[in-house]
Amino acid sequence: MACQVVPEYLEILYDSMVSLGGGIFRGVQQSFLDGSGRQVEPLILFDDSESRFSIAMPASKVSAYAVIAAIREKRKQIAKWFQQVA
Repeated sequence: MACQVVPEYLEILYDSMVSLGGGIFRGVQQSFLDGSGRQVEPLILFDDSESRFSIAMPASKVSAYAVIAAIREKRKQIAKWFQQVA
């Protein structure tokens, strides 16, 4: 099976969910076949609106709540990293 393109209406939906979750939608990485020939689902790409760090999430996992949780976790990781280098 070849890579699948995400329809525009789904991109609009993902953009809305990311925005509601406090992120900045950056686009969709289309699905592809990995080295084993397995289909990898599309990734939704977004930034934390505060720190501007990028996050990728499988399309099937995206919701406003999942975006909030992902941003919260990324901020914890960043804070931990800064404590280690300080």
